[in-house]
Amino acid sequence: MRSILLATDLSGETDRAFERAIKLALALTATLHIIHVCPPPSLASEENVANSPNQGVKDRLNSYLASNKELASVEHTISVKESREPFAEIIKLADEVNAELIVMGMHGKSKLRDRFVGTTIEKVIRKGNQPVLMVKDKPLGGYKNLLVGTDFSAGSSQALHLARKLAPKGNLNLIHFYYIPDTDIGDKISQYAGDVIETSEKAKLE
Repeated sequence: MRSILLATDLSGETDRAFERAIKLALALTATLHIIHVCPPPSLASEENVANSPNQGVKDRLNSYLASNKELASVEHTISVKESREPFAEIIKLADEVNAELIVMGMHGKSKLRDRFVGTTIEKVIRKGNQPVLMVKDKPLGGYKNLLVGTDFSAGSSQALHLARKLAPKGNLNLIHFYYIPDTDIGDKISQYAGDVIETSEKAKLE
């Protein structure tokens, strides 16, 4: 993996995504491209360039990056864009730098659906061409154990290959669920489980 894109809105939660992206770039010897998309300035701000948010955003980014010692060892770029559709700018830059992975942070403590549906992350996943890593917790180190759900489709095959790229030396576990349409089979399984438990209880009494 040679190119990773980190998309950040500079919120507290995205610090975790920063840390994860940097650790991945270090481990994989990849270039880290960092993008922040802010809304276009108001007309009043456009009349006074000094009031444009871009310089302030760049200063905040540079200040944060300067405080991260690990980043000094990572080749990186910084992009600040203005758009009412952040996802479009993120996808555009990802294509331009040939990113093999987009890293983004999740927000809040609400249900996963509430934090995902209608968000920039969802739009990047649905409309972009690159896999997206959503970072929720503070990284404690590299990935050691990975769980990959598979339905044997092309998409799940890609997920498997990506997991191996992210953690070449990690323990990789595959899981597959299947639906049993025959209710009789479900009843038989329940009956079998009950028989096993009953037999086990009798054995204990004996």
